[in-house]
Amino acid sequence: MTAFQALIPAAGEVHTNLHELMSSQMPLGPITDIIAYTLQFDYRRKLGLLAEGSVDQRATTLAAILENLAATEAAAGNSGESHFPPPFSLN
Repeated sequence: MTAFQALIPAAGEVHTNLHELMSSQMPLGPITDIIAYTLQFDYRRKLGLLAEGSVDQRATTLAAILENLAATEAAAGNSGESHFPPPFSLN
């Protein structure tokens, strides 16, 4: 949850809505699918997540991906907010 929040913008009520989603009665499987769909990372990793039959393993793998993405963003000096929404072009 913390790693996912670090990768999404803090605009509006995004984090509040995310927290409500996570605390709802929604099963872990759909939550992992929503998070994986929302974030932009290599499609092969996404396909690997979808192919994983064990929800627990899929969630564990996704958590590792999120932590890696958050660490990469932090090391690059990015907060995640610089990617979404993208800046206006000069055109």
